[in-house]
Amino acid sequence: MLHNFNLPTYKTHFGPLLVLILFFTCKLDICVQAASKVKGEPDLKRLPLDVLPTFYDLHLIIDLKTDSDGGVILRTNGSVNISVIVRKETDHFYLSVGKGLKIHTVHIELDDQQITSGKQDEKVGVKQFKVREKELRAMIEMDRVLRKGERIIVRIQFTPSTARQKMRQGLYYTLGLNPDTRISANTHHEPIYAKYVFPCFDEPLFKAIFKIAITHRPDFEAYSNMPLMSRTPIQMTQLSTQHTPTDLQASESERGGIDTRDEQTIVRARDGGWNGTTWYNSTNEEGEQGEEGEEGEEVEWVRSEFGASPKMSTYLVAFTLFNNMTKLQSNYTSIDGRVVNLTYHVEHWMAENATLVLEISVRIFELLEKWFRIPYPLPKCDFFVTSIPAFAMENWGLISMSNKLFGSHMFDKIHISLIIAHEIAHQWFGNLVTPTWWTDLWLKEGFASYLSILLTQHMNQEERLSIMHLTEILGTAKRDTLDRDSLSTSKSVSRTIRTESDIVANFDKMFSYGKSCFLIGMIHKTMVQVQNTQTENNSNKIGSDRSNLASMPHLMADFETDPSYNYSEDLFIRGAREYLLKFKYSTASNYDLWATLSQMGTIFTCGNEVGGGGGGGGVGPTEHERVAGSIAGNGQGVLPVERVMQTWTEEWGYPLITVEVDYHCTCITVGQSRFVTDGGGDRTSLNPKRSVGVVWSVQLLFRTSRGHRVSKMIHSHTQVLNFTADVGGSSTDGGGFGDWVMVETASRSYYRVVYDHNTWRRIIRASRLNPGLFSGIQKADMIDDAWAVAFTGQDLIDVPLRMTEAMVRNETDCVLWLTVLSIMRDRIKLNGKNPPTASFKSYYERILSHYPDESKRQIVMPNRDLPSLLHEHLRCELNSSSYVEETKKRFDSYVARGFPNDDSFVHILTMCYAPKYYGMNDSVFDKFIHTHNSPEHFYKIPAGYFTNNITQFRLLFNLTTQQPPFNQMLLLWHPTRLTDCGYYAGADFIYNYTRSNWDTLWNKMPQDAVRAFLVEIHFKSLPYTQEKLEDMKRFEAERFEELGAVQNKFLDVKSRLQRYVNWANKGYLQMMNKWTARKPENQI
Repeated sequence: MLHNFNLPTYKTHFGPLLVLILFFTCKLDICVQAASKVKGEPDLKRLPLDVLPTFYDLHLIIDLKTDSDGGVILRTNGSVNISVIVRKETDHFYLSVGKGLKIHTVHIELDDQQITSGKQDEKVGVKQFKVREKELRAMIEMDRVLRKGERIIVRIQFTPSTARQKMRQGLYYTLGLNPDTRISANTHHEPIYAKYVFPCFDEPLFKAIFKIAITHRPDFEAYSNMPLMSRTPIQMTQLSTQHTPTDLQASESERGGIDTRDEQTIVRARDGGWNGTTWYNSTNEEGEQGEEGEEGEEVEWVRSEFGASPKMSTYLVAFTLFNNMTKLQSNYTSIDGRVVNLTYHVEHWMAENATLVLEISVRIFELLEKWFRIPYPLPKCDFFVTSIPAFAMENWGLISMSNKLFGSHMFDKIHISLIIAHEIAHQWFGNLVTPTWWTDLWLKEGFASYLSILLTQHMNQEERLSIMHLTEILGTAKRDTLDRDSLSTSKSVSRTIRTESDIVANFDKMFSYGKSCFLIGMIHKTMVQVQNTQTENNSNKIGSDRSNLASMPHLMADFETDPSYNYSEDLFIRGAREYLLKFKYSTASNYDLWATLSQMGTIFTCGNEVGGGGGGGGVGPTEHERVAGSIAGNGQGVLPVERVMQTWTEEWGYPLITVEVDYHCTCITVGQSRFVTDGGGDRTSLNPKRSVGVVWSVQLLFRTSRGHRVSKMIHSHTQVLNFTADVGGSSTDGGGFGDWVMVETASRSYYRVVYDHNTWRRIIRASRLNPGLFSGIQKADMIDDAWAVAFTGQDLIDVPLRMTEAMVRNETDCVLWLTVLSIMRDRIKLNGKNPPTASFKSYYERILSHYPDESKRQIVMPNRDLPSLLHEHLRCELNSSSYVEETKKRFDSYVARGFPNDDSFVHILTMCYAPKYYGMNDSVFDKFIHTHNSPEHFYKIPAGYFTNNITQFRLLFNLTTQQPPFNQMLLLWHPTRLTDCGYYAGADFIYNYTRSNWDTLWNKMPQDAVRAFLVEIHFKSLPYTQEKLEDMKRFEAERFEELGAVQNKFLDVKSRLQRYVNWANKGYLQMMNKWTARKPENQI
């Protein structure tokens, strides 16, 4: 039972499973979804606005080296002078101080340029300095009241914390992937980790100029946000020191500050301690670090000093030390005439791939400057490729990237273009203009994600396969986001921040990145339609003339398909440019964006609805809305941008649009409601401000069989839209909708659509008669929507079953097949451990029979042919007789050829599934193990996990403990996927192992993201049943609080399980079996 997790452990198996979890976390970039409050975590204490920093003079001494055992030693020390201006009269203020950061001296003095009404000689000093560790901040109390407008300098000597080394946050070291190991010291400060490296105002609102200097060993190179200005040799001398407290009270004799001790302490990251030795610069009295040796010995180091930065937030401050890296350099001429230098720093084995990435980077910088007409403000941008906690980080002028992206198995031109474009877009959206608070994180992440799509699409417009690959990625991302956002554990993109865990949890790939990207795309597409209409009609009304909309491609707007499209004149891009210019070097909120876009003219109109009900979704007139409304002009029939978008950003979920068509009077009744798939729609207990009856404003584009395209806005629960003026009279008069009408969806829509049964029947019939009538993406959206809605009981199950079989005929589109096969795989899990019925299997095999062969199929990436991967996967689950025989022949050939290396996904999948049917005899298994114990073939070991011989499985599991750590991460990926192919013996083994070792595993994993993955692989490793749900509920009742920051990950998994149980309880499997048992001619 899940509630008893303290069972005997298999200690020898701990290492590989832990590494598996670490690998999967990095591989899939899992984001922790923290609960509203972690047990024992205090509410966040924001820094008061009494004082504002204007300038940081930051100096760090970093000693990085390897010891005699090959371990890494990282020792640091530092000092910072912070120039501060007083906004409000006060006798104290606060600084952010992370846990483990040691403060040694604090002094305050008036700025040299201070002029205070004839009191220039008045002094100021520190009365008290106290670290409030639970609040992660320190209070500095002065010996007098500071007056508004005074300028002071806070001088602090400190030792950075290395407590977050394991999480690779703050200041940390990394190792290269090559045998000739390279070490580097790096920083990762987003979102709240700068305060672990130096005392600061660690909130995005507190922007300031930074001037950074680093003293280090001469065999390392130092880089920071700004260019290197000087590299000066320095003689270092060793002195002794001792520890002293950090909470202090100044004596009357102390003037200006508090000195905690005569010297400073250095920490050793490797073991968390140090012997009390400190390094000093022999030419001055400030504590600085140097080479180990006898006391008084002098050793030459260097001081690297960098130029002053523009105003920026602390989370963007970055610096790194490394050696023996390959440099790839290029440049471009900015629109203001400056030459901007771009440099990639990589290990030599990455050089070939990095050369292509450098070319892409240059092109992206040029395009962004051309589109927004705002020059990149820095003189350079370095790209440092190393081991980091995410795929990439947008540090201003010093972008860090994961070395995993450059490996042969991960390198993908489109994928890496999206990542590079995302980080470079941040140089404007996020760095130049920064969200005022983490509530609006989605502003920078949504813009960066959306622009990465536009940029990648624009650069690859002439490459058909690349555009198909991009479309496949977007289609998958949209489907996954809609699926996740339909659970009652969903989040809004703009959310309340109460704790630091909430800040970290806000970096959620589904919402702050995915959903916000689609919402910004929705605004863009609407504004383009407005611009086209205004150009042709010189009018602000959408939908009055269908000619310009009818000329658009049925899937994408002109800006998506025309390589010569002028983005700099695009209405949305112009609005975003004004936003950047208005708030550059400052911060902004979502209200500021809405107000700026509203200035571009009327964007959203109400349409010509006949009637309606409902309200505005609880969107009340705030002060910001009144401002935006006054700018946009709040006349009848016009909705301000803020009112339209506030619901989308501040509410969880999305609408299900219901369409009922009256073909006689050319009217359509449109309704909307929140779409929830796990039965947990009432969220008032979690957030009283949220209403179940929320209403979204949605711009819909209707398409008819007669070629009309008409845009309408809906903004209430139910509206009746009259199309007589748009499409003519009824069908009996030779006008009207014709045979069918539909709502066009694409990658930039964010809702689901369901039709009345008559219209569904008409659309299915039209698609069957003319397979090319709808695009592959449109078919994919309709099929996905129909399946999702049917499984909530809001439509008949026969609609998606009929539609799927009708729409896959003669179809080669990769997105359509990826959608269909993913849905089929999802639904087949309803069978649990039971084999599918003969009729169910027959229906699935008919669908699979339409899968195009390799000569016709749109193969986007030969080694990453995901539709074919799913196709093989389903054939395996169905135990197709032809597939079993085919797979056996492939595997026998594979064994006969000595287990050769093959990167093909489908080939590897076949190798994995073949042993499921007949196992491997002992001689083959021994040969398999012997062959794959070599490093170059280690990643094929997962194939052996699929053997139906549990003894062999256990032996293979033990074998992985002998592999190096990085290999273990790869080797243990497949056991988490065993149930996908119906192999439950191995899945039970993994499940029982995690259950027996839960406490040990949990306590050994400090990273919340890793713990989140442990929750996933454990609770999702078996079939979805009522018993499993009850086990989760028991665990929740007894140990939920122990989950801490991954409570919502647990709730998310439980919601998905609840959805499957609901499906089973409502008899959907029986409904499908009953329908598929009909004769094929009665099914269509």
